[in-house]
Amino acid sequence: MYQHSYAEVMEDDQAEARRNEAYALDHAYNLLMEAAARPHPSVEGVKALYFTRRLWMLFVTELAAPDNALPNDLKTRLISIG
Repeated sequence: MYQHSYAEVMEDDQAEARRNEAYALDHAYNLLMEAAARPHPSVEGVKALYFTRRLWMLFVTELAAPDNALPNDLKTRLISIG
């Protein structure tokens, strides 16, 4: 049986998390671009803004968590964007 080291498993988890974050950001971008092509106001615009806001709330919550290992300066800058 093949066993992964803890570091390999953590690296895989982090890579998966980065892929998921990239997918979510791409999805938000696509929703916003689709909404921008519609007359204002639109249902698509509301959905795009709602999704984007929820995504940033999730990011900010994760960044503010005490166990987040990112440097404090980086966390502060990212939270200020959100």
